[in-house]
Amino acid sequence: MENKNFAFRCYFKLKNNLGRFDAIVECNELAIRELTAIGNQSLSQEEYIKNLSEKHGVKVDIIELDIFRVRISQWYILSVYQQAEEFIREFISEHPRSSEWTQKSDKESQLQYLLTRLNITPYDLDETGKGIRCEIFEYYRLIRNTFMHSSSKEDKKVLNLLKKINENKASVVEQYRVEAPNEYSKLGFDDFILFSRVTKDIAQELCRLAKPSPSEIAQILIARDEEKEINLKSFKKFSNNVERQRKFMKNLLKSQYNLQEEDVDPIIQELKGKGLLD
Repeated sequence: MENKNFAFRCYFKLKNNLGRFDAIVECNELAIRELTAIGNQSLSQEEYIKNLSEKHGVKVDIIELDIFRVRISQWYILSVYQQAEEFIREFISEHPRSSEWTQKSDKESQLQYLLTRLNITPYDLDETGKGIRCEIFEYYRLIRNTFMHSSSKEDKKVLNLLKKINENKASVVEQYRVEAPNEYSKLGFDDFILFSRVTKDIAQELCRLAKPSPSEIAQILIARDEEKEINLKSFKKFSNNVERQRKFMKNLLKSQYNLQEEDVDPIIQELKGKGLLD
């Protein structure tokens, strides 16, 4: 289904970055599954890895293939979270009222900070109204922390959150078609798929729920015009052709913010009120 909701530019960047990363991970997963399948058929996994090492001229310390799979999956989670962090930072930068927000406290995660400042609850971010997407995102954030800091400080919190998510596992499976989330020591490819999809879904909903007013969007366009990112003044040459002028603005708003037909005229009026599209 086509997404017809407003989106900040950082959403398109996130979607593009995760899309490219998805393709890399999926190809990598094929190689891992092939490696594991042949390794499991060998009389000795150690001998199999040793022979591959000699064949390709790559020195490899012997590891168990199951541990290898889990460790790779942990790296995937870390990479997705890095993209999510960048999205949140850029979302805050793009939002027209973020300069009025108070600073993040040490106890708030980045997502919690954003939701609080936007007056959005975790329940607003998914179709079930149960806050499952936020719980999944928070679970993988804690997984990332465990991976980065090798600490058992949050182990109980992680397990309790996993248990809570699994109480709604039927909803997760129905929506995302994956066998996830899994425990830290049992992470797999499905965990990557789930985290990547949930991150994109949360980002899309944040943009939809935090859509600026026509006046705010006009001000965003003016600021970008001043930064030479777009050229609003070029539309003045169509000042005697309202239809062409509107078409140009419609295409700009669609390409930059996924704004729809009904959004165009109010924004044009705001810009005209500032003397930019006469």
